[in-house]
Amino acid sequence: MLATELINYEIPSLKLSDDVGHALELMHEFKANVLAVVDQKTFLGTLEEDFLMNFDEKTALKDLPLKNPEFSIAEDVSLIQVVDYLLEKEISLVPVIDDKVEFVGSIYSNDANASLATTLYSGKGSVIELKLGLKDYSLAEISRIVENEGISIQKLFVSKDTGTEEDGFSIYIKFNKQDIGSAISSLKRFGYKINTFAPESAVNELEKDRYEMLMKYLNV
Repeated sequence: MLATELINYEIPSLKLSDDVGHALELMHEFKANVLAVVDQKTFLGTLEEDFLMNFDEKTALKDLPLKNPEFSIAEDVSLIQVVDYLLEKEISLVPVIDDKVEFVGSIYSNDANASLATTLYSGKGSVIELKLGLKDYSLAEISRIVENEGISIQKLFVSKDTGTEEDGFSIYIKFNKQDIGSAISSLKRFGYKINTFAPESAVNELEKDRYEMLMKYLNV
């Protein structure tokens, strides 16, 4: 899934002729803490709610310095890249631009997070979460360990943990099989900490709990 498939075309952009009051009204209406500023089709940058609160509502946006002119993503980036960017910036949406720096639309963080969670939890297979330190991450080793057990990785999402005593990574991995007990045992034998385990067959409370945990983790 690419960024263009996640765009919500109902999210408005701001014009230089708009004033602060109108911009804040749109942010409130669309539950966004940032909106793109566009001149015709050209993406100029963004303005954030906290920044606008410092000005009179009648102030024209053309009289304000735009923030984060580089703050956007390309239309052909992957779903995982979109989610990772939103998590890093801790924002409610991100503008999407094409190769001509023209504004295409915006993506809500909740929409991207929901799509990622649905991708991980759809179809056959099992999902686990690994917690790793910064120096412990090696996808090649993880792949080798599970492939030695006759299991392959279908999908993977890596997110950096912040705000903890020891920063590290959370890695969500979806495998091609439901029975991954041998892979779990091998990963534990190599010192990997498996924080959650959600077999595809657990469609009731366990699956629901794991899904909600992932959604809560991804929600910024």
